[in-house]
Amino acid sequence: ASVQVNVPNHCWASFCIDDKWCLLDCTWKSFCAPPFAFFMQHFPLQRRWQLLPDLKTITDFWEMPRYSADFALLGLEIDGPIQSNVSLNLGSQPYCFTLDVPEGLIVRTELCNSEGEEVFWASGASCSFHNIVESSGAGSEDNNGMCKMRIYTSPPYVGDFLLLVLVTSQAEREAGKAPQSALSVKVSCLDTERDNELMKYPLPNASEAF
Repeated sequence: ASVQVNVPNHCWASFCIDDKWCLLDCTWKSFCAPPFAFFMQHFPLQRRWQLLPDLKTITDFWEMPRYSADFALLGLEIDGPIQSNVSLNLGSQPYCFTLDVPEGLIVRTELCNSEGEEVFWASGASCSFHNIVESSGAGSEDNNGMCKMRIYTSPPYVGDFLLLVLVTSQAEREAGKAPQSALSVKVSCLDTERDNELMKYPLPNASEAF
């Protein structure tokens, strides 16, 4: 969310089936969505109705990135801290965070300027990339068909940008369907007077599929 609201402005419901509590929002056609998917767009007055294992504060809510409604429905999960707004010095180390991605999904990242156009390094290389840091094929019994994917970005010049994480399946890709926006993070690149050799070396490219 980008506009903070300090008074209640929406209603939804909860119900219990077979000793399991579920959340329901008829306005947005959200029925029995996973609790975290619900929490992306809803902050209840009584925190226990988040139905999350670790209850979040209102500060946590406002500092979250902008998730799409499909983020949790696609099975994506955040692994570790992530910010909604990031400030980097020009030429500093890339900003990164980690996602848990279900095996079979294809991830694509874009860093876009304020006009919504993807930006690139002078060499033509992408300003964002991702790699797999842990695969479900690594032999771990705890992966549950998930891969840990680290997302990196480093703006090529001073300004405000939006890092987009787009997701699609192989079948949707073959059918020519456009990838879905899963989440976005605002990235501000600040000017700095010091020279930095990192600016001479754009981020490497990485494979989209796994």
